[in-house]
Amino acid sequence: MNKVKLIVRPVERYIGCLLLRQRDKSLAIENSAMKALGAAEIHFAADFIQY
Repeated sequence: MNKVKLIVRPVERYIGCLLLRQRDKSLAIENSAMKALGAAEIHFAADFIQY
């Protein structure tokens, strides 16, 4: 059981890093797109991304 956890933990961390990196990329793309729109849309998008 402990050996399985030793393997799963780093894999989870690696996947988590990949997901975070992917999210940062999409956020950067959306930020540049949102700058063309108004501040109200930015707040809406930020709330929408969180849920």
